[in-house]
Amino acid sequence: MLNIPNQVLRNQPWYESLFDNSGNLRNTVVLNNLLITKEKAPEAAGALDKGDRPVSAFTKVASFLDAKLLTKGSYFFPRQEGGDIKIDLAHFPIMEFRDGARLVFFQENRIQRSDLEVIKSYWHNVKEVSASREDSLEKVLDAVLVSLNKDKRKEKLLFSDHGVVVEVHARWIFAERSRSGKQERQICLTPISNPKERTPDLIVRYLARNNIIIREKIPDKKDTAQITRDKPISYASEDIIRIDDSDQRTFVADLLIALGYEYAQKCQITFPYAGIQIEAVSNLVSRNNEKLLLIDFGDFYGEAILALTKAGFGIAQVNEDDNFHIIIKKLLRALDVTFSSDPTFFAVERPGNYNTSLMVPGYFVPKAKTSKVLITTSQLHDDLIQFFREQDMTVIMIETKR
Repeated sequence: MLNIPNQVLRNQPWYESLFDNSGNLRNTVVLNNLLITKEKAPEAAGALDKGDRPVSAFTKVASFLDAKLLTKGSYFFPRQEGGDIKIDLAHFPIMEFRDGARLVFFQENRIQRSDLEVIKSYWHNVKEVSASREDSLEKVLDAVLVSLNKDKRKEKLLFSDHGVVVEVHARWIFAERSRSGKQERQICLTPISNPKERTPDLIVRYLARNNIIIREKIPDKKDTAQITRDKPISYASEDIIRIDDSDQRTFVADLLIALGYEYAQKCQITFPYAGIQIEAVSNLVSRNNEKLLLIDFGDFYGEAILALTKAGFGIAQVNEDDNFHIIIKKLLRALDVTFSSDPTFFAVERPGNYNTSLMVPGYFVPKAKTSKVLITTSQLHDDLIQFFREQDMTVIMIETKR
């Protein structure tokens, strides 16, 4: 906004050109050889200003690509031989990008090549795109990416973070420089059907830390850009259970308690053996089926094991050379719980292949004693810990020291 009169403005060399011979403000002004008009063009078809009208595909694409869409007013480009080229933004919308690139959209009547060359003398990085406001988001975005030479996109992104294998699938994936220009980021664009299909903010933020930017849009409705701002971490590293494997007996006790089971060590037991009642000391777990599970660290062998089984005890034997992987599997099988090794989790539940998956080294117990449990050796990032905790999972991190 210009406040007139203003002594600083009045002293500018272009000040007098703002007014006609009668002292009235001109409708058009020439600045740096570019003629700019203050006239307003008719309302652009499909553009959204207010009310509940649908947002045009152009607006969606501009938001997707962090660009600026111009749909009102006119640009004038003076020709050397005289006369001006006028671009009415109501008929030829322009999309401007942070790197200075511009795209001019046309539907039927293209800009003449000679006129386009004149425009390029003012805007060096400008191209035409054939598209209509009534086209689908996918069609317009495909056309724009081709014009920007970003159509040779990847099908997926893959990286490993402390053993966690992260795989990102999106409808469009292409490289782009960050705002500072110092880093290259991978931009992942995907149309979604409703807000419930959005990738959770925690995963969006986690991927952004790895220079992967997630942008998701609902094609036919009002929508805002993907939220990537930080929010307070309510479940951080201190909210996970850490267990080390330096001592087998301590490891077993800590793991069973973390899984929600009652574990009693050095308990007196009796069982029939060779016609007599034998007294012994062992470690007991109360299982879901109420059948006691005996944890043996090599104290029983041979026919004594058979006698204990006949007496109604379940038995999990931990051998001296068993590593934590073997111990975990023995315990979970003896507890008669379902589990999977190196489980894969998806960021969000939605149809199709466009999603983010996390393969976590370890074990997933969907129905432990009290909750879902994830057991892993990976040093999970706080964003991932919070993501799993928000899925009502207990996270157990194994620290290997043997």
